[in-house]
Amino acid sequence: PFTPSKKDNVIGWLAARCDLPDYGNLLVYKLPKEKLVYGPMQIEARVDQQTEISRELSLWGQGGSRVIRGNLLVIPISDTFIYVEPVYLEAIQEESDAAKGAPQPGAPAKKRGRAATVRSPLDTRAASLPELKRVIVAFSNRVIMEENLDKALNNILGGQISTEQLAPPSVPQMEGISTLGMSALEHYKKAKDYLRQGNWAGYGKELENLEIILEEISGAKKEKE
Repeated sequence: PFTPSKKDNVIGWLAARCDLPDYGNLLVYKLPKEKLVYGPMQIEARVDQQTEISRELSLWGQGGSRVIRGNLLVIPISDTFIYVEPVYLEAIQEESDAAKGAPQPGAPAKKRGRAATVRSPLDTRAASLPELKRVIVAFSNRVIMEENLDKALNNILGGQISTEQLAPPSVPQMEGISTLGMSALEHYKKAKDYLRQGNWAGYGKELENLEIILEEISGAKKEKE
């Protein structure tokens, strides 16, 4: 999404196709000036204003865990946009006292006093891989957070989408055409054999059979179109 200078609303949207045969083609949406479309920063502010979401994120951020809000995706849908943001939870463990450099037995005691906190360039905390915890979706005037994207979309769109997998399309006609093609090839081979043998009656019969099959294939293709 593109936002104007010193403003947060969206005025344009650009994406590159990654599917064939349109690979590399650019899609550009230029939004009308008279229509206000929320930008990423405005959506983030709306998420922060949601009491339940903010409370839950704050609770997860306590007790040795870190909340990571992923990149906000701005996705065109119909004549508007839907905003999707993943939320990850990362468990962090403090290193042991020995690794921190705790004084060993017999070592001279350091002077007491308030030492300045200096953070090492390398974080000494051990962190696990982030785990997808929730998905935030904003659409129209609603902002919701659910366990996964399917639930979030069903919630915010009012159950208008289905998560059931579509059955693969049946292809009986294509299978029939394939069978007829194999049969046509067999009659063609037999006709060639009869021709080499000089069996003109057999040759003519196989050509008639081949013609019938080719007509069936032609008719099946016309029905499919």
